[in-house]
This record gives sequence, C-alpha cells and structure tokens, in this order.
Amino acid sequence: MKIIGNILGDMSGKLGKKIVAFTWKGIDVFRSYVVPHNPKSPDQTTQRNLFKEVISLAQSCLTTVIHPYWKAFAVGMSEFNAFVSKNLDALTLPFAPEDIVISLGKLSPVAILTAVYDDVTGGLAGTFDTALGTNGLATDVVEFFAYNTPYNLIVSIEHSTRTSGTFSATLDPIVFTTDFYIYAVASRDLGTAFAMVSNNTTLKTT
Repeated sequence: MKIIGNILGDMSGKLGKKIVAFTWKGIDVFRSYVVPHNPKSPDQTTQRNLFKEVISLAQSCLTTVIHPYWKAFAVGMSEFNAFVSKNLDALTLPFAPEDIVISLGKLSPVAILTAVYDDVTGGLAGTFDTALGTNGLATDVVEFFAYNTPYNLIVSIEHSTRTSGTFSATLDPIVFTTDFYIYAVASRDLGTAFAMVSNNTTLKTT
C-alpha cells in the first residue's frame, strides 16, 4: 500500500492496485484505479490531441472570454474547466469554427448579419440585428471576437451596444490572412452577481 497523507489531510497515491486517493477542493476522494486497455489506440490518441487543442484554445482567451463570461455560470468546477468541458463535447478535430462555444446564457443573442474583411488592409466591417429579443435591453454590451484557425486563437476585436447595429476593427493581416469566423456575445452587468450573458452567434467573413 502506498499513500501520502492521511484521512484528515491532503492525500494522493494508490491504495493497493485498485483504489486511488486524492484531494479535490479540500475533499478527500477515493476512486477506482483504471488502466486504459490500449492507451495508444487511435481513439485514445484522437481524444488526447483534441484535449490538447481545446486547452490551447482556452489559454488564448483566458482573460477575454473565460474569466468574464464563464465565471458566473461554472458550477462545481472552475470557469476554465467549464469552458474546456463544453468545447470538448462540441468539437472534433480539425475544429469547425462555427461549433466553438464562446459563451452560454439566457440573455437574448445578437445575430451577426454581415462581416466583410479586407485581407490587405486588415479592415473589418460588419452589421448585426438590433432586435432586443425576449429580454434584451438597448444598453446591453455586445462584444465581438475573431477566431484564427491556423493559430487556434480567439481575439477580442470590438465592443458595441445592442442598438448600434454596426461594428468595425482593424486586424493584423499577417495573422488574419483569409476568411475567418466572427462571434458576438451580448452581456449585462458583467462582473456582478446579477450578470446575464447570451449564447454566442457566429458568421464567416467574406
């Protein structure tokens, strides 16, 4: 038997060959120890690669997406883990950018209508639906993001209000060299206990 710690303190290690002990959020936990039948099988390798890419995606937007939009809605786990878990369920390799989950919430979303990009100047201009939906307010903030496929990178590009109807930004044409996806997230009272967030919407640039 190998175990570090005791039942009253932090624990880690194996109890015999079938039980693993560890501490999670201050709680002593036991679970069965399972060795994958074939840890290098194609399915295992694919899942590990997917996990690696989703982690990289999450790290690219930790301060711009995960901290502001996921903290209030992550239950029983960190906002980082909530983002990773949701996107592991939603994505396969290679990523379909339209399937990336930027945000989740009950606030009425904002539909992107157009997104036109000039890959020479880096100029981006777009329009979106100003309808308030079932629970939107004119003062809701709308934030726009761009996803760069080669770099697996989510970038915040613009803030607007729900009734403005337009957005624009200047991006690095070396990084954003071709058509890519834009995402819109509406929010209200972000950073407070009463924060409301919408599901993201998305559109490919032309």
